[in-house]
Amino acid sequence: MGLFFASTGVFIYFFVIVFIDFIRARELNQFVDFDVKTISAGDYSVEFDINNKSYEKFKQEYFLDTNPMSEMAQFKQYVQSELEDRLNEMENLGLDGPED
Repeated sequence: MGLFFASTGVFIYFFVIVFIDFIRARELNQFVDFDVKTISAGDYSVEFDINNKSYEKFKQEYFLDTNPMSEMAQFKQYVQSELEDRLNEMENLGLDGPED
């Protein structure tokens, strides 16, 4: 009779462990599913501070009053170009696969 209770106890223990692991995995999948369904622009946005010295450099060297683009559009283009140049200067770490 003692063997029956011992084996039943072990069975219940393993069942509870497997059930808790199943619930954890299911909740993780539901979280990922919720995260994918609620993608917003904030997931792809970057915010950084620009000091006055950098902005003054833009105003003196790159901003043109005669350009039909607004000052902010010109500044956006300047920042984008500057970031692309700096990123292209960085060495390839191989995180996107081998370099072609």
